[in-house]
Amino acid sequence: MYVVKRGELYEDEKRLGKSEKIYIDGRQDVADYVKRSNRRGFAVTKLQEGDYAMVSKAGKTIGIEEKKPHDFCNSLRSRRLQRQLRRLEKSVDIPVLALRFINSSEGDIYKPDWWQLNNLSVTVELLKWDLRGAIIFLPSQENKLLNTLTRVRNILQPGNHLHSIVAVSYTHLRAHETDSYL
Repeated sequence: MYVVKRGELYEDEKRLGKSEKIYIDGRQDVADYVKRSNRRGFAVTKLQEGDYAMVSKAGKTIGIEEKKPHDFCNSLRSRRLQRQLRRLEKSVDIPVLALRFINSSEGDIYKPDWWQLNNLSVTVELLKWDLRGAIIFLPSQENKLLNTLTRVRNILQPGNHLHSIVAVSYTHLRAHETDSYL
């Protein structure tokens, strides 16, 4: 369970650090970029739940589980994603599923391996989660990803605005309006 005590973020009894920072699980590919760039406002650590942990401006804990297309399909089919999201939901005030684009010759895309899903309905599975948490899209490029995480922390506050798309601009969506989206 993530909690804030005296301006510090804790995961159970483990002190992560200042609540102003965004914490990235060391197993994420962006962790190496953060270490190399010495990017301020971010810290790499081992997280038990979620791939990113942070505290909103209102003091709410936010946990983000990131899934790239291939991992999304595998973990959805094996029910691992559902278990991860349930644990995340118990650990933070605002649980988030992040669908992370991958970089290709076509630009940033999100093309899950639909054939792997058998008879699962991605739309239904995403709707189930949307009723319990939030869903965002994350860009593939590391610098843009970190900028988006910062924006997410500033935007995700309790209230009705959580019922809208957060991290992708309208222009970005229109430019990529194809069957490559969910």
